[in-house]
Formats: sequence, C-alpha cells, structure tokens
Amino acid sequence: MSVEKEYAAALVEFTKPECDRFGYLKRFLSSRGLAFGLIPAGEDRFVHMVTKGPGDGRPMVLRPIFTAHVDRAPGSPGANDNSAAVLALLFFAAARSGRPGKPVCEALFTDSEEAGSGASPKTQGSFRLAEYLKKKNFGSRVFYNFDMCGRGDAIVVSEAGERFLEGRKKTGTALYRRLRGLRTLVLDGLGREFGGGIMSLPTPFSDNLGFLLQGFPALQFTFLPRREALAYRREHRRLTDEIASSAGRVPDAAFRARFAEIQPETWRLRHTERDTVESLTPQTLPLLLRLFESLARLGVPEG
Repeated sequence: MSVEKEYAAALVEFTKPECDRFGYLKRFLSSRGLAFGLIPAGEDRFVHMVTKGPGDGRPMVLRPIFTAHVDRAPGSPGANDNSAAVLALLFFAAARSGRPGKPVCEALFTDSEEAGSGASPKTQGSFRLAEYLKKKNFGSRVFYNFDMCGRGDAIVVSEAGERFLEGRKKTGTALYRRLRGLRTLVLDGLGREFGGGIMSLPTPFSDNLGFLLQGFPALQFTFLPRREALAYRREHRRLTDEIASSAGRVPDAAFRARFAEIQPETWRLRHTERDTVESLTPQTLPLLLRLFESLARLGVPEG
C-alpha cells in the first residue's frame, strides 16, 4: 500500500470520536520499531521520539525538534487541527529510521494545546513541557512546531513569535535575535527549493507560545491554500496600515473584530465539526513530507 493510501486510512481512524489518540500514537511507534519515551509533566501526556541511525555526520549542527499536538478541540474531528501533522510526522519518521545518510529525526508529540478560549498560556501543555525540558539540559535546542498542515499548497512560516516578543519590548533579547535568525535561515534555505510556495505571515499561536514563554526559540509552520494566503496577507497589511494611521482613535475591539473578519477560510474550520478528513487536500501530504526532509537537512547552527 502506498504512503498516501496508508495516510488516508490512518486519518479516518485517528479522527473518529472514540479514538484513543495517544494509544494510537504509541501503537504506531511500537509497530514500526521507532524508539520513544513518555515524558512526565503533570497530568498531560507527551511522547518523545528519536529515529535510529548514524545521521549525516555534519559538525556543529543541532537537530531541530519537530513538535505537533495530539489533542483536539471538543466536538471536532480535528483533521487539520492537528491530525494531519501528527500522522505525517509519524510516516516521515518511519520511512527514514535507520537509513544511512539521513539526518536523525527527533520529535515531541504534545498534549493540551487546545487550552480553550481565554485560558492562560501557562495552562498550555507545551509551557509545562518546556519547563520540564529546561531542567533536562535541553536549553540550547530549537523547536519547529507544525499545526494545521493538511490543507493547502502554500507553506506558511509564522511571524507570531517575533510579534509577540516585539509587543513585550523584548527585541533586544537573545531569544528574539535567535528566533528572528531562525526564521530568516529557514526562508533563505528553503526559498530556493520551494520558491513562491513558501511565505512568512502572522498566524494564530500553537505550541510555539508555551515554548517561547519558557525561553526556547520555537518557529511555527502551517499550510494554507495559496489564494487564501495571498488574500490574507493583502488584507492584513491593509488593516495594519489602518491601525498605524488611526493613532489610537479607533477602539482596539473594533480592530480585533476586523482581524477576525479577514481570517482565511481554513482557519475558520478549526475547532468546529467541519474540520473533517474531507476538508483536507491530498496534494498537501507530499509537500509536507518534503518540508520535513528539507528542515531536517537544514539543521540549526550552534548558538
């Protein structure tokens, strides 16, 4: 059976209301001979996976840690948010484990990303996980977070982390400089391969917020149909210009409402019963697998 057919069948099982998603995850890893461990951090469940193999032997390059949240919003199938990324990462790891010349793949599958509207970011599973990792000598690592990666043909590198730190007057910090450098590295390094198929946009937060709050550079990746991405970029720039020219004369609530109005259709599906397998686009999986491969090879320079 092809990877595409296996992946499609897995999506059907993984999005069923009765699916024990962490149980499914552990069974998949065990059946494919992938090494993993469970990380204790409160009541949440986290799975740490590292593929076997010699890697590619490059000096002074850190492995990025890929992350994807396994939980879903109550009442939603959670196909795009976030079954697509979780399962794609599993199939990617299974296909490369033990293969010579392939960079080792390290991943964290997280819990409690869907903390609920209005909840403190400190209730997010990644915040507690990052707190645990700081005590375990993970301080120099960087995280690539994948969320809503099953629909569309445009790779979106999120600007949310930098904008968050800018809003907190943290532009002079090492964290801000490293996060900005990481996004530049990715856009420059992958731009030659993906061309106009990769772009940088402000996005909603995911697990990257919890990692950032604990001082870890965390860069988020998502996908959108290209037409949605371009329309959102145009409208977002227009609205940002309006805010700058208003000099505070327009209430923040009015601008928040306007931002909600320009959200891409793909983002409007999240947390709803419409986030189904049928809403995904089949051409996204090969693109996502290529992205994983490119990011693994790109690596992260020390410091």
